[in-house]
Amino acid sequence: MLKLKEEFRKNGLDYKLLRRSDKNALVGVYNDGGRVVTEVHKIKINPEGTIKGVEYPKREGYRCNEDFGYYAWCYTLPEDAEKKYKELEENV
Repeated sequence: MLKLKEEFRKNGLDYKLLRRSDKNALVGVYNDGGRVVTEVHKIKINPEGTIKGVEYPKREGYRCNEDFGYYAWCYTLPEDAEKKYKELEENV
């Protein structure tokens, strides 16, 4: 299974995987001035399949915008994100 990307760019922002476990990920979101927010994601498992004619293996993925509040959370203070990450880890 393919693991989460450690770094990627989306919507003009840079995303960097700060920490992860088997189930959860802590992600820093940056612009040119530094870290903007920190996100916490429950790692999504995408099944293998074909999308628009392209074959994809089973792989981990980040959550989409619609998942925030349920499977992903965004925090302006890194310590609040750390707290949520720890809470999720303790409830595994």
